[in-house]
Amino acid sequence: MRRFYTLLAALLILPWLVSAQESDMGSLSGTVQDANESPLGGVKVTVEGSSQTEPIVVETDKSGKFGIEELEAGLYKVTAELMGYATVTQEGIPIEAAHHYELEITMNPVPISP
Repeated sequence: MRRFYTLLAALLILPWLVSAQESDMGSLSGTVQDANESPLGGVKVTVEGSSQTEPIVVETDKSGKFGIEELEAGLYKVTAELMGYATVTQEGIPIEAAHHYELEITMNPVPISP
């Protein structure tokens, strides 16, 4: 009978632990466009934070959109790279627990030298 109550207590506590952990996370999404406000697909977006051991790298879709779920709360640096365009870096992006941050990035073409 004791095992039954131990199992029951674990089953009742587990969902609370999972929801508590999820509330510590935030998310980030955004759109990457050129100076004419046309979406840029295939942009490499790198997200780095002080609490992350490895950078997160995603690619924008054909409509220039990207998204990253489950980021720990903190400040992040976001870098966008695409051949033919100047690299854009934005620092100090605040991700808060249980919140979503929307980012817009505009990239400018790099002049081609003859």
